[in-house]
Amino acid sequence: MNVFEKLEVKKKGRILMKFKKLARLSSAMACAAAVALGASASAVKYLKLIVIGDYRSGKSEIFHTLMGDEGFSGDRAQNTTNMTHQLRPLQYTAPDGTQEDVRIVAWDTAGEEQYHSLTKTFFRGSSIAFLAIDANQIIKNHLDVDALKHQIERWADETLEVAPDCRIVLTATKCDLISRFDRERLDKELLNTARVMNATGQFALTLLSSAKDQRDQLRQDMENRIKLCIDSIGTNNLGTQDSFPRLKFEDVPIFEEYTEGGGCLSKAVTRTRITGYEKRLVAGE
Repeated sequence: MNVFEKLEVKKKGRILMKFKKLARLSSAMACAAAVALGASASAVKYLKLIVIGDYRSGKSEIFHTLMGDEGFSGDRAQNTTNMTHQLRPLQYTAPDGTQEDVRIVAWDTAGEEQYHSLTKTFFRGSSIAFLAIDANQIIKNHLDVDALKHQIERWADETLEVAPDCRIVLTATKCDLISRFDRERLDKELLNTARVMNATGQFALTLLSSAKDQRDQLRQDMENRIKLCIDSIGTNNLGTQDSFPRLKFEDVPIFEEYTEGGGCLSKAVTRTRITGYEKRLVAGE
């Protein structure tokens, strides 16, 4: 082998070494990316949000607005007679500038009295509750402050009973149906109520809304309130995906035992029959 052939072999060897280094570097980068991706996925936080309030208070309007459900008609004649939940992402920036990946698990609750005792079960583990207050109805009642406070206290107490750390957003709905003067009066009363709640160790914010006319603005206002609540909670205190089992209502049969027979020629037999159905919470799929 002459000098030129030896130089060519050395050159090929150096090239081969460079390719090996690049291969090792690429492998390391791929592993690092996989680890980072896994860490990112595992770092996703879940926040349970419920929309509560009296029957036909506008809960579904603000729920569908938050969820970005543009197909929702906003028909105020529609009533929620069950529990509806959806999941939506939220890009949250912590006070220190850290970007956090948060998933909102939002529940729209039924306001009818027949469902009330059942829906309370869903309050457990909630971080934020938007309490819908029908502004139009409040004004029709001549802004009865005592009735307004009673309504707020009732829902707040029942929520905090099972979710003591829940943040409550007093949300006046259907504000497009009242005058500007009445909106200002109602806003003042809600702010006063929120101050009293905050002074007693609770966490309350206020929001005036009109999902019918200002859906985009309402959605932005709701997201801002949610972010303020997360500021006070801290993302480390939010739940994981396993924190929220899927539940649903089902018509469960009511069984009754009865005795059949038992005469002179036959032995009494105990049988079971269905006498009706009742709604119960059961684990979903």
